[in-house]
Amino acid sequence: LMLKDALIKSTQNFTKEVLDAETPVYESCPLYHAYSASIEIEGDENYHIAVHIAEKSLKKMAYLFLFEENPDAETLEDLIKEISNIIVGKAKLHASQSGLSFTIKTPQFLGANIPIEQNDFDINFTFEDEIFSITGRVS
Repeated sequence: LMLKDALIKSTQNFTKEVLDAETPVYESCPLYHAYSASIEIEGDENYHIAVHIAEKSLKKMAYLFLFEENPDAETLEDLIKEISNIIVGKAKLHASQSGLSFTIKTPQFLGANIPIEQNDFDINFTFEDEIFSITGRVS
């Protein structure tokens, strides 16, 4: 799946460039509760892509990305949407190099510590001993 490969590449580029962290793909269990934001993509195939980050990891990212030591709920909500936008935006660039084109919509906040539903694919990454996930389903 070309889109999945593009999402992996864009996520790892983002975490290396912005967070100065390696985020290997983790093959085991996905997250079950997380801050989540989704973006609809439309193109040759339409997908609903969501980024799920546990609160503890998102707070670490807030510190690394925004220098926020004690981010409030609104900051975490904005951050999960921004991270989703960056990852899917970079994935769009990577996918276009392979001939896949799509448009992305505005990220939507899904909730804090919500359960993660079953999807067509999920990609799990490790970030400082925590897991975060990107999920996708055909829409």
